[in-house]
Amino acid sequence: MIEGDIFRKIYEQMAHKQIGWDVPSIGIETLNIWGKEGQPAIVTFAQCSPHEIKVAFEREFGSRPVKVRSGDYGSPERYLTDRKERQMTVGALLASMPSPDDLYMANEQASFTFLRMLTGRVLDELGGEELFESPTVWLGTTGAITPLHKDTTDNFAFHVFGKKTWILFSPRDAPLLNLRSVNDRQGSEFCVSSHDLRTPAVLQELISAGAHPLTCQVGRTECLYLPAGWSHFVVTEELTLMINIWQNNLCPARVLR
Repeated sequence: MIEGDIFRKIYEQMAHKQIGWDVPSIGIETLNIWGKEGQPAIVTFAQCSPHEIKVAFEREFGSRPVKVRSGDYGSPERYLTDRKERQMTVGALLASMPSPDDLYMANEQASFTFLRMLTGRVLDELGGEELFESPTVWLGTTGAITPLHKDTTDNFAFHVFGKKTWILFSPRDAPLLNLRSVNDRQGSEFCVSSHDLRTPAVLQELISAGAHPLTCQVGRTECLYLPAGWSHFVVTEELTLMINIWQNNLCPARVLR
């Protein structure tokens, strides 16, 4: 299934491109060139201290409640139809970890000031905040999972601390992934796959069918650049703080330039 004008163009451009065997680490000065090829990559940014992280959180969130996911978000079906959230402070969330119901602060909007406090000048090197939607925060521990899905625009995922495993599929693999359009907002081409990659046999079946997944671990002070149209399954391996930014709707995906 290929839905959406943006993704259709991406698929046509990527359908016959050679995909590498890994996700390389590159310098941010070459990221724009790499992005035009529609390939994912990892860049590094400056590390901040635990004190700086604490100050940033207190300034951004204080004691106000944030949205926290609970339950089995690793199941594609539940992710679509049975999404449970609760409200709690960041302090209460951290105090409850690990928890039996896999609490996960996910997709919580934050300011560009918060992003800058934790990642330095990388945003300016990427072209400035006018090119991006507001940052979103992801704070979870071992077992927090996001099912296989694809977004609409380019994604930059800054791992401030902790580690996540990402399984990535090129746009050319889309016909094999059984992607279902969600269209959660106007102009979105967000899709979720019915394949549950928590079961190793499912991944192997996709490989046998011709898919070419790339698996990488992204850790502290590393930013994963994920071009538009790449589907991804994400597993949190340890207590991890990730902040991501998507290109805004006014800025076409780099791969289309």
